[in-house]
Amino acid sequence: MNEVNISLVLNKIKDNNKIFYSEWNALTVNDLLAKDENNITYFEYLFKNNIEFMYNLSDRCMMDLTSNIDALRIGLKYGNMEWLRYFDNEDILYEPIEDNKNTIELIFERKLRWYRYDQLKKNMKIFDYMIKYQPYSLSSLNKEIVEKLFTKVGDSYPYDKYVNDDNVNSKFIICVPKELIINYCIEKNKYELFRFCNEKILLEEINNKTILEILLDKNIEPLITLNEKHSFDILVEKNRYDLLSRASVYPLTQKYNDKETYLELLFKKQKDGMELHLEDKIFGLYKYREVDEIVDSIMLFLKNDMIGYIIADLKKNVEVLMYKGKGDKSVLEYLLEIDRNLVIDKLIPRLKSQKNPEFYIFLRNFGIDNATLRLEKEDKSLCNEYIKDFNEMYDDGCISEYE
Repeated sequence: MNEVNISLVLNKIKDNNKIFYSEWNALTVNDLLAKDENNITYFEYLFKNNIEFMYNLSDRCMMDLTSNIDALRIGLKYGNMEWLRYFDNEDILYEPIEDNKNTIELIFERKLRWYRYDQLKKNMKIFDYMIKYQPYSLSSLNKEIVEKLFTKVGDSYPYDKYVNDDNVNSKFIICVPKELIINYCIEKNKYELFRFCNEKILLEEINNKTILEILLDKNIEPLITLNEKHSFDILVEKNRYDLLSRASVYPLTQKYNDKETYLELLFKKQKDGMELHLEDKIFGLYKYREVDEIVDSIMLFLKNDMIGYIIADLKKNVEVLMYKGKGDKSVLEYLLEIDRNLVIDKLIPRLKSQKNPEFYIFLRNFGIDNATLRLEKEDKSLCNEYIKDFNEMYDDGCISEYE
């Protein structure tokens, strides 16, 4: 221990003087784990007094601390785990340090902030801890642990003990590499595990058939939403319009054939009496879509007299009609250019309960005035208050009020 180094730092702390980085950096693990006259290590003293010091220590000192049981106990006691990013001896994290529990389990149990599970690659106990305490973090497992779980040991795989737990499968299988999960499912005849895989894996082929086709033939439904055209064609071929109707609206606007889109195909089935899932929250993420995609989707619903399926979302998010994306024209402008009469007859009247003066005034810019909207007295008053405030705010404000 270098008493000069630690004494210098402690004296500066007591005198409220600035401690230079070089002075922190000179401290060693022996300095920090030495004890004061109260039999408390200086390491604990710094934590106890809320002194920020971890990021100023040398890398060597940090590595030495993460290999020391006493330092781990103190870190856990004060709930500071960020410094464990420096550890180079993973084994010590699994040594019992309190109530026969190791550092990793205590981190989980006490819900301490530490997100470096991707560093852990030796001990598969981490998988059990994550299932027990933090299953939503399973996707952050180190790939070496994932590979171990799907590497055969004798006649079995480590993952065999979890394979029937859908709570684990639903959070973990999606992040297992393609080759590992395909080989495992085929060898163990566990095709139901494919339910949790991503669409890319479901479109992989086994003996000239996609995994998606194999699942449907076995009457196993994937749990993910399918959005690829190849998947759509398979669902149509297998007469699984119920699964097709769960897809996002935008991909369904792709052409099924020269005459109709997948969405229009679903409209036909719905009108023929088939019970489908056409209700969709399609506007919540409109800012991540191109304007033409939004326009095409709305027009398909309008032309097929199916606007009722999206009107609730459109009422909640009328700003989608004002959205311009990166261009100069709004969604509404494009809709009016395509079929003005259809938009005014079928769409606009169903939006008049907005109580949104900005939207009403926006409509008026396109000649959709009160004669079309037939606003209630309360709505007109709301608009006029907004217009009055706007005109007062801007000297050249010239928006006329509703009569």
